[in-house]
Amino acid sequence: MREGGRVYCSRCGAVARAGAKFCSRCGAALRVRACLRCGAVVRAGARFCSRCGSQLEQAEPFPAESAADSPQRLLDSVAEAELAPSASEGSVSSVGSVSPESQAGVSSATPVVPVSEPRVASAASPMGAGASVSPSVATPVGVGRRRWVWGVVLGVGFLVVAIVLARVLGGVPEPDRPLPAVAAGKTHSLVLTESGEVYAWGDNDDGQLGLGDREERLTPTKVEGLPKVKAIAAGGVHSLALTESGEVYAWGDNDDGELGLGEMGDWKVRLTPTKVEGLPKVKAIAARGGYSLALTESGEVYAWGNNAFGQLGLGDWKVRLTPTKVEGLPKVKAIAAGGAHSLALTESGEVYAWGWNREGQLGLGEMGDWKVRLTPTKVEGLPKVKAIAAGGGHSLALTESGEVYAWGNNAIGQLGLGDREERLTPTKVTDLRR
Repeated sequence: MREGGRVYCSRCGAVARAGAKFCSRCGAALRVRACLRCGAVVRAGARFCSRCGSQLEQAEPFPAESAADSPQRLLDSVAEAELAPSASEGSVSSVGSVSPESQAGVSSATPVVPVSEPRVASAASPMGAGASVSPSVATPVGVGRRRWVWGVVLGVGFLVVAIVLARVLGGVPEPDRPLPAVAAGKTHSLVLTESGEVYAWGDNDDGQLGLGDREERLTPTKVEGLPKVKAIAAGGVHSLALTESGEVYAWGDNDDGELGLGEMGDWKVRLTPTKVEGLPKVKAIAARGGYSLALTESGEVYAWGNNAFGQLGLGDWKVRLTPTKVEGLPKVKAIAAGGAHSLALTESGEVYAWGWNREGQLGLGEMGDWKVRLTPTKVEGLPKVKAIAAGGGHSLALTESGEVYAWGNNAIGQLGLGDREERLTPTKVTDLRR
């Protein structure tokens, strides 16, 4: 797909050279389509335009989907089981496409049915947003030797909102209580255990599993070489871990300097966890696409990696290869990384946004390719907020009174407002059960 003048492989996410017909990393054919109504570039296989919502002509056949891994199959399974998560305080944020079998850690023959209703716990602790579930969110449910992991996939760019359930077989030690965190990247998954260990599975072409090689894993495998970990985050094809002592470790793809190790490039991947230097003590992390965020104990935000849309909030478009402090923010207690925009929640309950604003995802009353904000800007019109989340082109906020506000792209109803119209400012989501 093409974003901001750059062509990205829809299979592995690599940046392709202008005019290339095949991806230099994975060899996949590069296919670019445009909406005939508004001219927006759309991903291969899309049925509706993400900008205007119009149905697309079928210029090419849709990729075949098996009964086990198709989004509709997963949604049908949810409906059949009458899954109804309670609307208790908390938040869930994850990223990536509806996972293939290897990402879910299940075989195609495994039925997808829940054992019991998942429970969302308090989200008072800062959310390592973007690609992770807050450590305070109780996500898995253990039953004997079987474990269930669930989460809400907000989607990257044009992906559909879906509730995904998958049974994880073996690999992860049985906990006495729910696992503290899960995280989902583009095609890989991470789990954090109660003992502070990290397990990974799925695609591993760029070393995003941190296992010392590039071989995919079909079941959870322990990531070695990490101190005790308290939070995890997964970008598109890179991973982050936050240790109990406040240090950040990174591994995987480093095309845009998203690892924060002072270098970038196709061949600068790290196959094992590597400590990110230059950070004060950190209490929360977030990752998305080709960039990363860190929230320090003192309430400061640091950013590094891709900055093509100003998503680092540093006042320019330049990539950063090492953690760089984001200026102009009050004391922050939570962060979220979107497709190419970022959010920060302050101690006083205010929300700040910066980065790309093509779909109005910043909530500032305007939208367009050139309506980016290079520095943090306060989002007006919100009551006191206690949690935030960012999708590919939309944003969410949970207020102290338990209300949800949404804004940005709404081509496939991801705002929950009963239509497909984008919202340029925070709009209250009604019809939510308490």
